[in-house]
Amino acid sequence: MRRRVVTAFDLEGGGPDRPPLDLAEFSRFKHGASGAAWRLGRQLVRRVGLECADVVEADRLVVTASCYKVVPLASVALGRVVAHRLNRQRVDAGRAPVVWTQFYRDQLIEGDYSTMSLEQRREFIAGDVIRVDPAVLAGAAVLVVDDLRVTGFHEGRLAAVLDEAGVPEATFAYLVAVDAGADPTVEKDMNQAAIDGLDALRILVRDGGFVLNSRVCKLILGAPIDEIERLVTALPVWLLTELVSGLECNGYAVMARYRPAYELMVGALDRRAA
Repeated sequence: MRRRVVTAFDLEGGGPDRPPLDLAEFSRFKHGASGAAWRLGRQLVRRVGLECADVVEADRLVVTASCYKVVPLASVALGRVVAHRLNRQRVDAGRAPVVWTQFYRDQLIEGDYSTMSLEQRREFIAGDVIRVDPAVLAGAAVLVVDDLRVTGFHEGRLAAVLDEAGVPEATFAYLVAVDAGADPTVEKDMNQAAIDGLDALRILVRDGGFVLNSRVCKLILGAPIDEIERLVTALPVWLLTELVSGLECNGYAVMARYRPAYELMVGALDRRAA
């Protein structure tokens, strides 16, 4: 399958067409800030339009994001922004709306992918089980939206799934590509540029426009239990309810590493709902 790769920002330097990435904005986006997703998505759509006009103008266009199980990734929020903005262009041109679809992931991991070494990433991706509906993709231009390209392992796995589904060509659109060399954990530093713990997350939630994603789940589950306890007392009931449901649906609730944190949240939710 043929691939094209588009990036919207440079990590350093930048220019009029591809400005430098605001790492604080990126970090807030990765942890559920919808305003940041809209601002970053605007530039990504611009780059796709400049480099891949044929995709934007295709008679039938399918847009998707990186694979997930139930709780979406930050890239899904970004993908939906891209789809929305492309639809504004397509309706003006008299074209059919974008079709949105999902890559489905069967397995999730304990721990944080952004902290994995090259070999750990390669091993995980090799064993990953990802599905997509081939009927949705038939005869369409395909645009896959993601936030960060580090090793290309994940892109290769998604490309293989698309190839198996009979897709001859796909465009992968990223906010930024990183030359991580032998240290792909640079992704962790980027993710934590502004949101490096639960205190920063609590402020982001308080400021509004927050959308729960799987990175937020992992940030909470990876924190010390006393910090989690302080956070859940400050979360609104609607968000605590959504968080508990997400942990259950994604399977984190039955993972030994995360079980104590999950039980703490369930107890807090039961007390507040009583």
